[in-house]
Amino acid sequence: MAAQRSPEEVVQDIADLSRTATTKVVRLSPAVRGGFIRLIGAARHRSAVVAAVDQYLLASRRVESHADPAALAVFTRADAVLTQQLATVTGPDMDLLRRELAQRRATVLLDPAALEERLRRAAERQRRRLRARPGPDGADLHAALLQQRFFQQLRDVAARGPAGWTAEQRSMLRGWRKLRAVLGSQWADGWEATFRHLRENAVGIAGAGRELRSAVSALDEARAGGSAVLVRAAEARVQRARRRAHGHLSTIKGHLGEAYVPRWSAWQIQVDGFLDLARREVAQRPGRWEVRRVTGDLRIGGRQAWDEAVLLVRRDVSPPSAELFVAAQFKVEKRVSALRQVHDDARRETALVGHTAPVVLSFRSGDAIENVVLSPPRAGAASHRYVFNAAGGRFSAADVARLRQAGLEVNQLSLDVSVGEFDAVAEALMDVVTATVGR
Repeated sequence: MAAQRSPEEVVQDIADLSRTATTKVVRLSPAVRGGFIRLIGAARHRSAVVAAVDQYLLASRRVESHADPAALAVFTRADAVLTQQLATVTGPDMDLLRRELAQRRATVLLDPAALEERLRRAAERQRRRLRARPGPDGADLHAALLQQRFFQQLRDVAARGPAGWTAEQRSMLRGWRKLRAVLGSQWADGWEATFRHLRENAVGIAGAGRELRSAVSALDEARAGGSAVLVRAAEARVQRARRRAHGHLSTIKGHLGEAYVPRWSAWQIQVDGFLDLARREVAQRPGRWEVRRVTGDLRIGGRQAWDEAVLLVRRDVSPPSAELFVAAQFKVEKRVSALRQVHDDARRETALVGHTAPVVLSFRSGDAIENVVLSPPRAGAASHRYVFNAAGGRFSAADVARLRQAGLEVNQLSLDVSVGEFDAVAEALMDVVTATVGR
């Protein structure tokens, strides 16, 4: 077991890292970034591990687009070095890093045909469902299969060249490049939620996808036949199929947005400023306080609330209490509903003030769920509220007026990924599931 490193040694590790070519680590989420840094710090031959991290991150990005033998060889060598080094270090961050490497190894190195056949038989035994059971090294093999097929779809489309792309394929590639620029190849806090959802809901997604394909094909046949009655019936069928598929597509886009926004550089800059302000604020207060940035699965009274929050949590009271410092909603919609949700959330935050029952806020803290009492901000203060929407989303004038009447100030930011680009990526992922799950 490696010795616990002091804060000064960790700072030195970061400084050493910044002087090497491995600056790509800063693009990872804090947990994964911290794992890589501690792995480097624990190494006897640090320069070799630094080089392996650098080669690993470069190669893992390249093999998604170009699965050539040279890139695979570099990836395989670097993965072997890091896997061997991981065997000598323990801790939760190392467990996360092992799972990160295992997932990428399964996606990149497992033979696609053998993996497909293995999972096809497993899916048949489970009534055509893609099972949730991970592999022996923690990798989600079923999600790895979906990733493999998605990467191959991207390569096939890219190989046709711009002249051979449809408008949808052009949007899909453009959207994918923007998403990958922020998320990279990271599994945890990156693509995991999206591909886990695809795997867990594969049967329903595939059924909706096949229904839509069949309806569109029937409409083409009806139009070729020239019967107005049959065309109207086929059009109605297409609309029904699109409505069924829309629910799945909306959820997929939601997962993509929830992974993208917290790591988007334009938001990161503002969050860093808010975190600094929040730390200064609690430093002036009596008692034991901490500042928490939480993303995903925030709930008020058990109901879904904001997509991201910065909380001021007081620990020296029982139960712990928290004030909402920053709240953010992420929406990937043509007609943005986030303003209505902001209004409803603000009412729920204070709905029980003055009553005996407290407002309970719950959020995930590691592998556990933490519950705190939500308290209103101090007199004269107000929560900072943000709404993020994909470019091209439209807001309702009535929703804006409702917020003004409630005295709520909301900051709105448009992402650099459009609704159409999110749509195209989500549809491509849905197509992959439809082609993967047995009929």
